[in-house]
Amino acid sequence: MSHAIAVENLVKRYGRVQAVDGLSFQVGRGTTCALLGGNGAGKTTTLAILLASHNMVEVRRICHQVLMMKTGRMVDRGSPPELIARYGRSSMEEVFLDVARAEHRAAEVAVDEVHG
Repeated sequence: MSHAIAVENLVKRYGRVQAVDGLSFQVGRGTTCALLGGNGAGKTTTLAILLASHNMVEVRRICHQVLMMKTGRMVDRGSPPELIARYGRSSMEEVFLDVARAEHRAAEVAVDEVHG
């Protein structure tokens, strides 16, 4: 079975606190998976490098990497400053609108060709 998500040895520390300790798991394609645990178990920390949002101010403020999708495919990726520069725009909102409106079709490439 191919995996939609594969996590290997995920570790997150907040100072001395080990929030996630070598977590590894896979989620198969087409599978809905629940992450369960009590308060402080590390659920939110595990789900935190992935954010789905329409709030471009939030994306610019907290994300190191952005994956741009359109019609079920990744069409571009990079840090917010990289994407802003690549599209010649002044904000992530303008980049988002360009991709959504297909104004920069040149950015649409196969996922294998998208910057790694």
